[in-house]
Amino acid sequence: EDRSMNDMINRPAHYTRHGIECVEVSERLSSALAQALQYLWRADEKGKPGLDRGKAIWWLRRERARLLANPDARPACDDAPPFSLSRVVAPFDAHTGEAMACIWRVAWDGAAPDDTLDLAIRLIEMRIAAGTA
Repeated sequence: EDRSMNDMINRPAHYTRHGIECVEVSERLSSALAQALQYLWRADEKGKPGLDRGKAIWWLRRERARLLANPDARPACDDAPPFSLSRVVAPFDAHTGEAMACIWRVAWDGAAPDDTLDLAIRLIEMRIAAGTA
């Protein structure tokens, strides 16, 4: 089997930035937050950053609506990743890192999903508008 194809399946470079695998965070999140995080994580790696950021926004809006419609819904499982938020966001630009921090805060710090996910969406939109997407 082709080693490069196997690496793209088991350990793609765009998911292993700086020694943390995206799955180590995303598998602990609700499906929608996991999707949003994955799109943000790889936005600068696959050649269509604006599209990936737009998809992240779509997933964040979906999760915000789900959490507001059902206050008992859970945005994450009980166990947070085994490393700090600062380590997760360090490799990313300020807007993306802060948007990821918003996801973390909703998932594990009990932040209000309406305001916090709205902030994440605005941060991503600012990144797109700045022409750096």
